[in-house]
Amino acid sequence: MARYLPYGAIRFETGLFPTDRRFTGQRWEASLGLYDYRARFYDPALGRFLQPDPIVPEPGNPQALNRYAYVYNNPLRYLDDGGHLPIVPLLVAGAIIALKVIDYGWTAWDASQSLRVLQDPNVSEAAKAEAAANLALIAATEAAEPDELLPIALPLDDLARKGLLKAGREIGEQATQQAVEEVASAAIRKPPIVIGENMERVRRYAQQIGGETIEDFIPKGEWTFEKNRIWIRQMREEGRLIVDIGPDFSRRVQRWKEGEVPWSWVYNMERMELKGYEGYRKIFQRFGKWRGGVTGIDFD
Repeated sequence: MARYLPYGAIRFETGLFPTDRRFTGQRWEASLGLYDYRARFYDPALGRFLQPDPIVPEPGNPQALNRYAYVYNNPLRYLDDGGHLPIVPLLVAGAIIALKVIDYGWTAWDASQSLRVLQDPNVSEAAKAEAAANLALIAATEAAEPDELLPIALPLDDLARKGLLKAGREIGEQATQQAVEEVASAAIRKPPIVIGENMERVRRYAQQIGGETIEDFIPKGEWTFEKNRIWIRQMREEGRLIVDIGPDFSRRVQRWKEGEVPWSWVYNMERMELKGYEGYRKIFQRFGKWRGGVTGIDFD
């Protein structure tokens, strides 16, 4: 058992720990005396992160401007799950329950569709192989989430596992192993999506924070306005963190002087599609009508 001070330093501990997960469930690097928050390392003795946060989650909050601070310097109210965004524990618990319910409902529906494909004699072998791999993914995912964490159980989970065994014999051990490896790869935290005006700015900021842009999904020669719309909706449905670096104010001023429409219709569409989305983060600053931007990109 262990007790902690507000910023994570150990107050006292007794017994042996069979896990390296300590304060707020984060991995403890005993040899370094640091917590690994995935995005950054945290020193509980200092009560500070050792690297600056590349994302300012709430530019309007003065506490968020200190990019080394831990949970806005208010550990009694907030906790940090991944080194970027302070969150309220009660909201986290509610979100986890809601997401679990959604996840299990989707899993059940997906498993039933794959089973129907496997049982349909008119379906091609390629489609059956895809359905079998899908069931393998479902089985591997459920194995990583023990049933005792939820007070519910779905019979379709058992059907999916039986379908996986049958499909495994048909498509071979190699295909099943490949599907499991794909699950492990997909389980890695996905990088944030970066949007904004002027792709040169977008690319530069994405490189700074290890993010992705639309060009990682749609090649330049295949881009269309409608494909862009479909892509931004897909990122929203996948629950990706979307970072908005905002308008290119300098370019807008130049276009305004030249008598052109200063804004980007594509960027405006993306902002409208993301309206009300909880994973949408605006990090640009704005002063007056045409001045502002992102620190380190548009001004220092």
